[in-house]
Parts: sequence; structure tokens; C-alpha cells
Amino acid sequence: MYINDVIRRVRDFKPNEYHNSELYIFCDEVSSMLSIEDRPSFKERIIPISSDGTLLLPEGVKFENVVNVFCNGVELRKEDMRTFGRRTVKLTSNSAPADTATVVYIVPYSPIRMPKYTGKVIIDKENAKLYIDSCDFVNGDSLVLEVDGDIVQTIPVYDILYDYDKTRFELSTTSFALKDIPKSEYANATLTRTVTEETVCDAPYDSMYIDYLIAKICLYQGDSREYNQYMTSFNSKLSAYREWLVGKMPAKKYRLKNWW
Repeated sequence: MYINDVIRRVRDFKPNEYHNSELYIFCDEVSSMLSIEDRPSFKERIIPISSDGTLLLPEGVKFENVVNVFCNGVELRKEDMRTFGRRTVKLTSNSAPADTATVVYIVPYSPIRMPKYTGKVIIDKENAKLYIDSCDFVNGDSLVLEVDGDIVQTIPVYDILYDYDKTRFELSTTSFALKDIPKSEYANATLTRTVTEETVCDAPYDSMYIDYLIAKICLYQGDSREYNQYMTSFNSKLSAYREWLVGKMPAKKYRLKNWW
């Protein structure tokens, strides 16, 4: 289920005064818990080793996210990190010399992104490009162009470059997305990223998001009775989802030795 579908259903079941940005935060709480505790994703990166035997972890990855470190095909122990900072791993002194090490880590959860740009927008229909002064968008974003509060067009972004000569950002899109835009330049327009994230879990467990959001709304509205009801429903679906995951997610096998 898309996160925006979750919010629409929440508003149908429980009309409230909260802005979408606030409800996205509640969705992040559920998604981050499931992503870290129940459905972790793993990545592998080759990291250069400095002269003193330390390596810098990828951006956003903390020491506790590291699962394995391999150097010359041998798994290395993680040393005590208290004297090395939050984003470095110290290699053991008896490890063979090497220039790089392979780090396997749990991918940190990325919250729902809600970047927004307000200012001058130049439209180049012939080359299918937009030009803006600042940019927090990334490749693959879908942007909504608004002028004076009216939605003009939804624009997919395929590539972003910075023009150093004209000190502006160049956003590549499709000519089809720009063909119906009436003007080639707007002095004060707004570009907003469309939230396209989905729930971490699939049906039938994705309705736990709805229960959690309504429970949070009831909590802040001081309705403890409904809060308890929806949290009970949320915890029930969360438990069912975790039980379903037990037989589906990969896990290590353990054996007892010298036991009879």
C-alpha cells in the first residue's frame, strides 16, 4: 500500500487536523521499526583502508550497523570502538596488509523525503529541461509544479546536473511532461516532490499503519479509550506479521556440539 493511500484511509476513518507532513512522521515510526527490527536490508561496500588501519564507514552507517568486515578474504573482528569515534572500524593488528576491506552492513532507514522548492523556474521544452536556483531533489523524483496555488503539471525527473557557468541546476525530464505548460518562465513557482513511498509490509498486514496513525491521533487528542483500542489492533497485526516472517526471512542455522 502506498503511504498516501494510508493517509487517505486514516482521514476517512478519523477526520483530523493534522497536516500530511505530520502523518508522514508517524508512518516513519512504523517503517523504521519494521526496517531495522524485522526486515533489515543489507549492503556490501568496498572501503579503502587508511595507513593507521582504520576505514571510514559509508555515510549514515554507524558502528552497530556493521555485520561483517572482510579483508583479504578473511573475516575480521570489530575492535572496541570507544577510542575510534562513531564512524570508523579499527582492523586487528595481526590482519594481513591490504588497501581495501569489504564491509557488510544493515542499511539505515531513510525517512520519507519531502523537499520543496519555491522560486524562479525556467522551462526549456525543446530540450526537455527545467532550470532552478537550488535543488534538494534526486533522480527519480516526481515533482508537482504549482503557480499561485494551482497545479500546472506533474514532472518526472530523470537526471540532475549543476551548471557552473550559470550557477543553476538543470533537471532533465520528458518533452511530453512539458508540452502543456503554458509559459517558459515563472518568477515565483513551487516544485514539490510527490511522496511515492510504500509501506514496508504488504497486505494483509499493511493496515497496521492505519491503526498506528489513528492511535497516535487519539493519543494527542486525549482520547485514551480509542487509543488503547487501536494500539491493541496494531500490536495484534504486528505480532501476526512477525510470526509470518519467521519462516520467510533467511536466518542462520545453529547446532549444539558435544550434546547427548
